[in-house]
Amino acid sequence: MKRIETVTEFSTPGIGKAADLARFAGALSHAVRVELLDLLKKRPRSSCTDLSQSLELGDSIVGQHLKVMRGAGLIEGMAIGKQLIFFVNQQNLLLFQTIMANMSQGVDL
Repeated sequence: MKRIETVTEFSTPGIGKAADLARFAGALSHAVRVELLDLLKKRPRSSCTDLSQSLELGDSIVGQHLKVMRGAGLIEGMAIGKQLIFFVNQQNLLLFQTIMANMSQGVDL
């Protein structure tokens, strides 16, 4: 098993949580990516083919959305044999949820 590296620390000095929020929100700005995150929360360790079949979309379309989500650090990938398995980056998802909760309570970023 080979873990595909994903950067998990993105905060820009002086911008901090605002940059994190923009990155996560941008990655979830498409309905397919929201559906993918929901699927991966319910069925961790899914392949692109598994996800494509669940959403009834082509592998290439789903693959492009997964690439955006990986780039934002919301999901990670692990190579198992010739297959790439995806799962939620729990640390970054929790960071996103915390930032959103703080914003809704009026806490400064």
